[in-house]
Amino acid sequence: MVKQDGPFFDFVQKGALDGIWYWDPEKPDVGWANTRFWSLLGYHAKEKRRLGSQWQTLVDPDDWRAMCRQAHHCGDDPDHPFEMVLSCRHKDGSTVWVRGRAFVIRPDKTKSRRILCILTDLTLQKLAEERLKSNRTLTEAVFDSIQDGISVLDREFTIITVNPAMKKWYADTLPLEGKKCYQVYHGQPRACERCPTRRALKSGKLEMDEVPMIKQGKAVGTLELYAFPMLDEAGRIETVVEYVRDITARKQAESLLKERERLFRSIFEDNCSAMLLLDPSTGTIVDANPSACAFYGYPRPVLTDMQIMQINTLSREAVLKEMQKAESEERTYFDFRHRLADGTIRDVEVFSGPVTIGGRSLLCSVIHDVTARKQAEREKEQLIVKLQKALSEVKTLRGFLPICASCKKIRDDKGYWNRIETYIRNHSEAQFSHGLCPECARKLYPGLTIETEP
Repeated sequence: MVKQDGPFFDFVQKGALDGIWYWDPEKPDVGWANTRFWSLLGYHAKEKRRLGSQWQTLVDPDDWRAMCRQAHHCGDDPDHPFEMVLSCRHKDGSTVWVRGRAFVIRPDKTKSRRILCILTDLTLQKLAEERLKSNRTLTEAVFDSIQDGISVLDREFTIITVNPAMKKWYADTLPLEGKKCYQVYHGQPRACERCPTRRALKSGKLEMDEVPMIKQGKAVGTLELYAFPMLDEAGRIETVVEYVRDITARKQAESLLKERERLFRSIFEDNCSAMLLLDPSTGTIVDANPSACAFYGYPRPVLTDMQIMQINTLSREAVLKEMQKAESEERTYFDFRHRLADGTIRDVEVFSGPVTIGGRSLLCSVIHDVTARKQAEREKEQLIVKLQKALSEVKTLRGFLPICASCKKIRDDKGYWNRIETYIRNHSEAQFSHGLCPECARKLYPGLTIETEP
């Protein structure tokens, strides 16, 4: 039959013979499938009888009904083959996609029809399409969820598509698609001179720049714009993706930080007190102001090549421990003894605390020379000790003492008259022992012989 039917023979030659069906639509159970078809679905030909009922149940029901309808409709034009993609169930439960190209045969030119379907395995292609679809869905989800702006432009700077972030930023100029980027985003009649996209079209490489955010003709912020050239299969630039990030808040913070750093630098350089910037982890002197250089006697390059341990008389471990206290703000005031370039030891008081300079965490130490004050304090303390010692050893009577011109009694603060020895004993640490002087002894006891001491 194949040799006698030329069109049928040509059709079979052109088909990708991954499988063949032969089927009588008038008698659905009548049919035949070749060995390669059964192998495609994971079966051995001996496992299945070559009947239509054996292979028709392996085709997705919806696909099978659609194929039957197409076969009946196309039966009126036997010279016009039809084709469709069918999903079939593999022996292991997976899905096998095949493209069926059918040819309607009318034996002896009668109204009865036979369908010959040649099958081509599309499973790998369909899986690739599913992966591509999944990747496309993922890409679209990522594209829509990114909070930064994304615009895709053609070579003429026409906006092809944008993500929701761009629509939100430029809601007053929607729709954005189909418009020129420089008109919508920058209010310019032509492409900007500093435009990263313009440079990317020339260089074929990623370009970046900071551009103003323009709304209603006014600059309201700053954008960080990256332009990615996208190449076609021939390596030519086809489109450019603009990735835009609003850095207005960051630029404002940077400006404020720079202003604060300039203020700090001015205070640091012009301060009459010695000031050092220290690395709290190593004790390295990062910077020193002119007053510090004058006080310590080192030029700035020499001083900034030293560690604070070379100046402080404490041990390295003790200095690091004190710096940790200053860094954590557990303590901000310190009394140290510092060694100058000429070897002189000076008493200093140090006020130290953490600062951030150029994104680096440092300690700022303000040093005051208190050697004279400390010396005065030490001398004062020594004098106080001496006076306290003298007071503990001597108790003296001061002021005017009312004393009787006759009996020599002394009047106290309450108006009472006391014997002189009683008053002195009560107002000093002196003790009395009684005796007679030679004059009184001769007067009181004239008969006694009194010997005077030499």
